[in-house]
Amino acid sequence: MPPVQRRSGSDTLTDTSLGNLQLTPDTTVAQFSLAVMQSNSLYLPGDSLLYLDALQSADPATGAFVWIHTRPAPEGLQASPQRLIVHNSLFRLYNSDTALARALRSYGARPVPVSPKE
Repeated sequence: MPPVQRRSGSDTLTDTSLGNLQLTPDTTVAQFSLAVMQSNSLYLPGDSLLYLDALQSADPATGAFVWIHTRPAPEGLQASPQRLIVHNSLFRLYNSDTALARALRSYGARPVPVSPKE
């Protein structure tokens, strides 16, 4: 498998089990896939498990990551609901209702009520 930096956080949680498999640099995709399929009844053949790691080049200790479970379906690709796990001390400063309102004002945005009569 390609190298994956181990990431964790107090708000990190997954119910995807690997059984007894211990991930090492020598773990193959086939071993990983087999462990996921044997240990999780919600995974079916053809499903995918995507790991996205958004590192910041200025500081590799900061960034965000997420695991996404996808499945092809006749109506299109289905994806598990997820949220990014963010490791960045500035994120909390800029991720609030006050910060959002300030950003919207800076772009000249204004709320537009949705009305079926208009």
